[in-house]
Amino acid sequence: MERDNQQVRDIGWLAGIFDGEGCISLQRRTLKTRNNRTPNIKQAFDLIPDILLVNTNWVIIDEVDRLLKEFKVGHYIFSQKNYTGETRRPKWCVRISGWFRCKAFLVLVGPYLRGKYKEAEVLHEYICSRLSHPQKCHPYTEDEVKVYDILRTLKTMSNPNDYTLDVFIDKTKI
Repeated sequence: MERDNQQVRDIGWLAGIFDGEGCISLQRRTLKTRNNRTPNIKQAFDLIPDILLVNTNWVIIDEVDRLLKEFKVGHYIFSQKNYTGETRRPKWCVRISGWFRCKAFLVLVGPYLRGKYKEAEVLHEYICSRLSHPQKCHPYTEDEVKVYDILRTLKTMSNPNDYTLDVFIDKTKI
């Protein structure tokens, strides 16, 4: 599908905002059991794809909201309270959470990212791997669990395009 110039500019702008202000990650959520009769649980956590943008400028948040709606990417917006007690401008968050929402966003914006390109690529491969399983609650493979650590490593690196990271990612077959 070929996009017109305005759509390409809008996607590029969206990619730039998420490159600078966004966060691409996996949320590790601990599973709660109703009773202690199942001590042999192999998987006591879930790894949920999560993309977040935080900003204090409502005009930017509103434009991101408009574009995500236009491109049919599911998301929600909420305000973030300041817990320091200081008088600061309110923070607004745009969250894209879940398998299909994150995949739709990454397919749309991923090729236009620069700084977070590797993170987007790793998360997209992880999502495709999980969605390829016929069972909804398929246990995580060892490599899928490593993706959590890979994404954390990418966030701490000063140069995420470092060639040594490719060796680490290539060893993890998703």
